[in-house]
Amino acid sequence: MKLITNILFFILMEIPAFSQNWINAGIPIETTQIRTVAIDTISNKLYAGGYTHIDTYGNSSLCIYDGADWIVKDTINNLIRALTFYNNELYMGGDFVTINSQPMKYLAKWNGTNWINIGTSGGGILNLRVINNELYAVGTFTQIAGVNANSIAKWNGISWISLNFPDSKHIGNYSAVGDCALYKSSLYVSGNFQTNSGLTDIAMLHNGTWQRVGNNDSIRGTFSNLFKMAVFNNELYVSGYLAHSEGNVGNGIQKWDGLSWKTVGTGLQDYNNTTNSVASVQDMLVHKGKLYVAGGFSFAGNSKAPNLAVWDGIKWCAVDTLIESNKNITAFGIYRDTVFIGTHPTLENVNVNSFAKFIKGDYNYTEKCSSNFDVGVSEINNNQIKIYPNPTNSILNIADENNQFQYTLIEIKNTLGQVVLSIPFSNHIDISFLASGMYFLTVQDKYDKQTVKIIKE
Repeated sequence: MKLITNILFFILMEIPAFSQNWINAGIPIETTQIRTVAIDTISNKLYAGGYTHIDTYGNSSLCIYDGADWIVKDTINNLIRALTFYNNELYMGGDFVTINSQPMKYLAKWNGTNWINIGTSGGGILNLRVINNELYAVGTFTQIAGVNANSIAKWNGISWISLNFPDSKHIGNYSAVGDCALYKSSLYVSGNFQTNSGLTDIAMLHNGTWQRVGNNDSIRGTFSNLFKMAVFNNELYVSGYLAHSEGNVGNGIQKWDGLSWKTVGTGLQDYNNTTNSVASVQDMLVHKGKLYVAGGFSFAGNSKAPNLAVWDGIKWCAVDTLIESNKNITAFGIYRDTVFIGTHPTLENVNVNSFAKFIKGDYNYTEKCSSNFDVGVSEINNNQIKIYPNPTNSILNIADENNQFQYTLIEIKNTLGQVVLSIPFSNHIDISFLASGMYFLTVQDKYDKQTVKIIKE
């Protein structure tokens, strides 16, 4: 039986303080944790929610920033997990059951004048998404606004509609759907669930039926929990508490191309620059042609990038500042070309009240990164050898056009740089024993070296 968990996984390793790059974002009340950041593109304001203490009773508030000043709005009796805008109205979800002492159970909307109770039962809201002009709510609920709906429902502007997500094996039919995304005309959901129909942590709604994503290489692990999804460069990225050591293709993050799971470069690594411990991703954002990932990790692409990194589709990049490895990021947003993060109460020995913004002169954080990371193994191809078919699920054919490598070794490495196969040169190699994913095949004589990326389906 899988275990439901929403625990943040902290990587506990102190590193030296850096020059000041992060400052307190300025929320005027004590903040324990920020879990969600949303940008209102119409009013050009930033909204932040989580545990923000408006009083001594532990009540929270919604915090709104216009670029100069903060407004602290309303008394909300528990954690805010999700904020989004739909039809010019703000929707807010989480674990709360009252707003300003009025019943507002887990989900409410602000119409510009009043909070309106939508209400769920059986559990709370973990995320809100707008897809094709419809609002999707996901979480642990069994009913929303009086409509029976297990863990996911959509609002079309008139009514809530159940998507008939199957029951879970958990006691009380408890499911945790953490995010949803539309990819290649199918709706995907991810989270922490194991249904009676055999769906584990990720599923897709295709032709009206909930189906498995992938076959033997789907999400694995007793404690796996997917928090976020994003579509980037026509591939679906999933992230969260995802352990390579439990048999997954990636560690913290991996991607789906509609046919198979693949690694994201060499992926993310722990404080030892290995995948022996999990590297968790709490938030992802596509911005100006790059994918930003934030959470609890120490390396990206095997180079240091504590808790925040950028993937451009080819390589991982760090930024101009490094966050201490034990200062996990719980939420991430970009507002007026400035990065804001929910994080530890202190950064670089400065109190940031758990919500910080990046500042370093006129440096534009969103336009460049400070160092390019190798993808673990460099790929060189002067067309002296040809590999086909690629991808393949069994036999690789190798054509050595000039008979240059006939008396050399063939070496195949995984994305961590580990040798998984070393044999004398052959024109045909059986790789059916390898797990699905990306590998690098190398042949080398004393004059030349050829490395080609191969995909095992």
